[in-house]
Amino acid sequence: MEKTCNESKVNGIVAMLKCKTTLMVLLSVVVLAVISLVYFYPDALQGNVLRQNDTLQGIAIGHECQQYKAETGDVSRWTNSLFSGMPTFQISPTYESTGLISWINTVYGLGLPSPANLLFMMMIGFFILLMACRTRWYVALLGAIAWGFSTYYIILIGAGHIWKFLALTYVPPTIAGVILCYRGRYLLGGALTALFAMMQLAANHIQMSYYFGFVIAFIALAYLEKAFALAPNNRIVVKNLAYVYGKFDEVQKADEYYSKLLYLNPTHSDLHSYGAYLVKHQRFSEGFKFLQYRFQKELWREKVR
Repeated sequence: MEKTCNESKVNGIVAMLKCKTTLMVLLSVVVLAVISLVYFYPDALQGNVLRQNDTLQGIAIGHECQQYKAETGDVSRWTNSLFSGMPTFQISPTYESTGLISWINTVYGLGLPSPANLLFMMMIGFFILLMACRTRWYVALLGAIAWGFSTYYIILIGAGHIWKFLALTYVPPTIAGVILCYRGRYLLGGALTALFAMMQLAANHIQMSYYFGFVIAFIALAYLEKAFALAPNNRIVVKNLAYVYGKFDEVQKADEYYSKLLYLNPTHSDLHSYGAYLVKHQRFSEGFKFLQYRFQKELWREKVR
């Protein structure tokens, strides 16, 4: 029985390798790696170091904390070397827990020398996104190359904004994971989303992660609109659309969906959300009616108990 299972696994791997799409994806990875090395040739292969102003400044700013650790053995979370003093969380953070995942950056960059590995990581991330969007492999390859060689990314490498660059490399594959989840591939999509979201946060650039949140919000909104087109009388879909548009202060859209929600057998929670929305937009008389109805129901439940 065990031998049969092993044989089936081997046959599955062989079949996957014989698949033309799989071979072309592997070829694309090799092409992206070669392009990354060629672009930074010969310096990357000769071990030359790119002088990056922001990196040099970061080393200088973090020197005080490193010196303090060398003298005392303790890690300081405060430095006086910048402005009138500030926390070190965004300057020279050091956490023992990051050692558990830091190796992923090396693997994801194929162990290429810096900064060739950074360019490869940017391109392969976008390649993963385009493949998740069911793009043909050669179109995904061209798109990944164009994305990686966007002027801004090359400038970031030259300036030494490495944390920002790393955070941005993990944005496209995280989006790919979210898209796969929406398409019903929950295991693969959830794994990709969790992995790359974790690495993005570990890159320690809160600003980029904050902007990324808006991207995900708009993607979710687009899928909600698609769900509404497929099931216009689904109460949960309508409620979520009304709630999201209300949060974005799109009053006309929110009113439209809340009005529809009232005809779909709304729950007490739905009425409370609508009342809170009305109060937020200073439509107090209408809002209090829905809120009062909800609270009366809650009080009645308490009396029954």
